Amino acid sequence: MQTVSRIFLSIVSLTLLLFPVWALVLFWHVLSPAGFWEKFAILTVGAVFVGSFQFFLLVLWIIILSAIWG
Repeated sequence: MQTVSRIFLSIVSLTLLLFPVWALVLFWHVLSPAGFWEKFAILTVGAVFVGSFQFFLLVLWIIILSAIWG
């Protein structure tokens, strides 16, 4: 039963830490860019801001997983 709770906590932590990516996808669908420059601008903002923040959250997720499974 302890393994099930660890798996559940791992999935919940992954879900929460992927929130910036989901926000970018929602932002993309709300704006629905049509032209090349609009898509390029949104992807650039996503790569610069969301990408760097997501890398930090990846490191944080590894720390959280080591605490859950350790």
